[in-house]
Amino acid sequence: MSFTFPLLTTKFYIPQVRPGYVARPRLIHLLDQGTRHRLTLISAPTGFGKTSLLADWCLTARQRENTVCWLSLEKGDNDPIRFFTYLVTALQTGFEGLGSRVLQLFDQLDPPPLEYALAGLINEIAALSLPVILALDDYHLIDHAAVHSGMSFLIEHLPPNAHIFISTRKDPPMPLARLRAQKNLFELRSEDLRFTSQETRQFLETAAHIGLLPESIDMLEKQMEGWAAGLQLVTLSLSKSSNPNQVLEQIALGHPYLFDYLVEEVLHQQPREVRDFLVTCAIVERLHAGLCNALLQAENQPAAATEMLAYLQKNNLFLISLDETHTWFRFHPVFGNVLKRYFDQNHSQRAAALHLAAAKWYEAHQLPLDAVSHLICAQQYPQAARVLHESAWDYLSANNQWTTVKYWIDKLPAEEKRQHPRLYLQYAYALLSLGELAAAEHYLTLAEQYLQASHDLTGLGELFAIRALLLRYESDAPRIQQFARQALEYLPPENRLQRSLAWNCLGIGHHLDGDIAKSEDALREALRDGQMAQSQPSLATSRYLLGHVCLSKGNLQEAEMYFKEALGSPDKLGEYAPTSNTFEACFLLGKVYYEWNHLERAIESLRTGIALSERIGSHRHASYGYVKLAHALLSAGSPQDADGAIELAELTARELDTESRILQSLAYKAWLRLRQNRVDEAEQWLNTYERRVRVGSFYDRQVESLVAARIYTALAEPRRALTLLSPLIQLARGAGRNGHLFELLALQALALNLMGQPDPALEALKESLEIAAPAQYIRVFLDEGEPMAAMLRRLQDSSDRSPFIRQILHPTAPTETAPSPPAPARAAAEARVELLHNRYFEPLTQREIDVLHLVEALCSNQEIAERLVITPGTVKRHLHNIYTKLDVESRRQAVVRARSLGIL
Repeated sequence: MSFTFPLLTTKFYIPQVRPGYVARPRLIHLLDQGTRHRLTLISAPTGFGKTSLLADWCLTARQRENTVCWLSLEKGDNDPIRFFTYLVTALQTGFEGLGSRVLQLFDQLDPPPLEYALAGLINEIAALSLPVILALDDYHLIDHAAVHSGMSFLIEHLPPNAHIFISTRKDPPMPLARLRAQKNLFELRSEDLRFTSQETRQFLETAAHIGLLPESIDMLEKQMEGWAAGLQLVTLSLSKSSNPNQVLEQIALGHPYLFDYLVEEVLHQQPREVRDFLVTCAIVERLHAGLCNALLQAENQPAAATEMLAYLQKNNLFLISLDETHTWFRFHPVFGNVLKRYFDQNHSQRAAALHLAAAKWYEAHQLPLDAVSHLICAQQYPQAARVLHESAWDYLSANNQWTTVKYWIDKLPAEEKRQHPRLYLQYAYALLSLGELAAAEHYLTLAEQYLQASHDLTGLGELFAIRALLLRYESDAPRIQQFARQALEYLPPENRLQRSLAWNCLGIGHHLDGDIAKSEDALREALRDGQMAQSQPSLATSRYLLGHVCLSKGNLQEAEMYFKEALGSPDKLGEYAPTSNTFEACFLLGKVYYEWNHLERAIESLRTGIALSERIGSHRHASYGYVKLAHALLSAGSPQDADGAIELAELTARELDTESRILQSLAYKAWLRLRQNRVDEAEQWLNTYERRVRVGSFYDRQVESLVAARIYTALAEPRRALTLLSPLIQLARGAGRNGHLFELLALQALALNLMGQPDPALEALKESLEIAAPAQYIRVFLDEGEPMAAMLRRLQDSSDRSPFIRQILHPTAPTETAPSPPAPARAAAEARVELLHNRYFEPLTQREIDVLHLVEALCSNQEIAERLVITPGTVKRHLHNIYTKLDVESRRQAVVRARSLGIL
């Protein structure tokens, strides 16, 4: 069952304006003007009243019947998934259901990139007829680059009906200059937020109820410089001080630690029990009566937190309510920070016990992240490791907060990781999920070492499942099977989700080896465990893989069903979630349509899959999609587009840098050249193939053998073709791989016919047609050209499959209308496979060509700089010039365009 991390609803409440708050209509008016822009930035140091002002504006806007959404941020939100989950949920407090699709995407095993998810959110906002206002408070606590990048994307693409407020102590790393130039930014800064003379006097005389001489007010105005928090501290100090003149003298003299001095004055004026309460609770970011009582009880103090919190509110002691029910609170940042410094200077010996008490309370209330934070502060690393190992694993991994997993595990000493070796395993899985494969392998090795030593069989089972998943990228069938079996041996029956992963990997391993019966059995076990675990991502993976098995069995209709189930339903924009399952399902769905000769649907499906792979940064895995697209485009009469696609197939395979993908792309390229009657180029590949030792999985080797057999037949060397085909036919027949067998028999028929053996050739072709007809395989026969057409005409009148033969010889367009692909997906794909027409391109300089050659060799900017003895900045400038001259947007597009123009 999927696990959802609990959201703190207090973060969505607009803080209530405190008693004594000075209304500031001039600033409210300015903020009204700010809503004409995309972003209003309220940026000033602590204590200038940013939160109070923004809350006042939001409450005023609500009174005007505007819908305003609020989100209070904290340090724990420095995880992209966590941050944007809170952001979307904040929007849902005002607009029910808004962004629900985004939250579903974040729950995927491999969530899409933020820009894709946020694009969907932006489109949903644009579809609303009402204005959408979102206020983000304390944004300075966010320092994660991906969050800043996502926010920049969101702000720059906001529709006209949306506006975002950000309050912060420092400017966020966003494109503020560009927003400013585009008049999309409104700013309030410290000089705007300072109290004016009138506001200062109003606060001192009316809000604080303090009667001061005019010269004292003038002095405070001068010393405080309109700083709201400072003025509030002064009034608290003066209101109960036994010697107010001394306080004024210290302020007038410019006390070097004025604000610390004022806080200490405020503390010393409080009753002892209040002072003890404030000091005791200084260690926590948020205050709750239950939490505060746990801290008080740890020091044998009376559990009177509810009364204390009420007292602090009543006496304006810098306490801010975080919800409407007054359950959660926090101190004003100025007061809280100085209070913490006071605690560290005077009571640091109490810290460990208080942090431990806070951790116990948080753990008991299912807030493991807060518990881990306090345990680490208390240097209770064994307990922190235990909580992270037991609780936070489900809490975090089920919600894709891998950045947070890495952060907290990094905080633990190496010894604690060795004592809890599953932490290495969790760390490795986090790295794998973030695409850091080499680093993941390193930590899996460490995890295995310690798990073996501790005899943790369940941990080893989880490790072997993850290792099998990692080996999928290398198509290492024997080792995938080995580790998947070991995982299933060690994992207990109730560990459904991990067992589903292991079964899926075992199915992949068997399929790569050509044993589809065992593959199907394993995948159906995976499907069963996935259903028991109620894991939609796991089920989607199993269905996609079962569709792949159906292709091998020759059942195209069932394969289509599984691929559609794996894709799920597109969102309201007609787009599928960009995950590895969806883009690979699109590729194989395109293959199904291609076999049925539904070329338009095939091209649309393949282009959609390529666009989806681009969106999740997995373009390196798109080589198969480009291969099938190239052949579909050629069949549709677009040879230039086909050339571009096949070049991209090779380039993406080389970027992935796995030998099996590279060899497969080169084989398909040779086949395309053969279909284009560029036999010399196909023969060059064949010469290389003959000299090379066969590598890769059974499936990889079969792809190459089929292409080689076709080329041998075209070169009038049918015996050599039959030498390759005969053992493959025997293996396919024995394994029930009809999806391969009919194609092998068709090629055997061509080779036998060329050898002057027409009767055995026709028998082989008849058997091929018997297998192909129920599934409606058409394209394989069409792609073999006139030699195949001649043999089919000889069979047309005598075969039981005459209607199917006539369908092949006289193909017609499919009667059903293919749905148009999503516009963004189609545009993204077409940008990478476009016609050159007869456009003029500005010539490249020799140095730009040198750079392009190294780009083709997949060198990084640093490597190019070192080879050409130039700076990386110069490399970037050359690349910019190349992109401009060739009218492209990426390295891969530049290489493809240069090859098409004969530059490379």
